[in-house]
Amino acid sequence: MSRDASVDARGFSTRSVHAGESRDKYAGAITTPIVQSSVFVFDDSAEMREYVAGGKKRLEYGRYGNPTQRVAEEKLAALEEAEDALLFATGMAAVTTALLAFLSTGDHVVVTDDCYRKTRVFCETSLARLGVESTFVRAGDYEGLAEAHKIDSIAFPAISTGVFGYPVEDAAEIAIRTITDVISKLHYVKKIRFVLYSERDLQIHEKVLTRFLDE
Repeated sequence: MSRDASVDARGFSTRSVHAGESRDKYAGAITTPIVQSSVFVFDDSAEMREYVAGGKKRLEYGRYGNPTQRVAEEKLAALEEAEDALLFATGMAAVTTALLAFLSTGDHVVVTDDCYRKTRVFCETSLARLGVESTFVRAGDYEGLAEAHKIDSIAFPAISTGVFGYPVEDAAEIAIRTITDVISKLHYVKKIRFVLYSERDLQIHEKVLTRFLDE
């Protein structure tokens, strides 16, 4: 289901009610039904071939998506003014997905030692088996952070996500200000590079960085 741009442009209250929702609901239900099916039917073999070829977006199997979950994701994305959203069953599922998405064999991740304990266990065991090195630094220990990095430039994945109810633009500004404050204490760092993953990320970070640099 595609996002309704006309709803995204409305106020917060309207988006909280209507964003992500289709007017055509099963059995005429007012609210979005909780879909419990694990599989979804194709009308015919032609539709299946079109789906497999990538010519049609639709649901196939519960592991790859659920219509109720998708409504919630699109509603959250609209409320936080984000490009998209993903829901996970647990916090650890979200953390491990993010780490596995960005880290590869030979990479080095630096984490503060006050992180969730199971995140640390995952870094020390699962990531280690994949050849990813992990260093844990006490929060606020800038000398320890400098020792962990030992490089003259730092790259940050600039994924625009809402934080604690902040729209993504505000969350991006918080992140940029925090990053620059920390990096300013690491005198060996000569440049910061933000890695952008979508047109939406580019739009948000251009706007935030322009405002930040104009101050």
